[in-house]
Amino acid sequence: MDVPEPVLPDLDRLARVLVAVRRGFDDADYWGARNNPDCEDNVATLLRSWRRHARPVVFVRHDSSDPRSPVRPGQPGHDLQPALTGEPDLLVN
Repeated sequence: MDVPEPVLPDLDRLARVLVAVRRGFDDADYWGARNNPDCEDNVATLLRSWRRHARPVVFVRHDSSDPRSPVRPGQPGHDLQPALTGEPDLLVN
């Protein structure tokens, strides 16, 4: 499924910002059942569409300091979801 091309002014000033797309959010024991099973597929579609036009991409990864959190550094859940392919133009931790 492709996303329709956006009609946007001044694309040189825009970036796709993807926030908190992390493996740790799959942990139903910690977070509860998910209500967005297509999230990663939708993110991957948006990312492919944006990159097709060579637009900048930013990944935002919050480093939790909660020792119980599955998204804290050193845990497998800290990793970005496989849907976030390629290198971002900017990674914000």
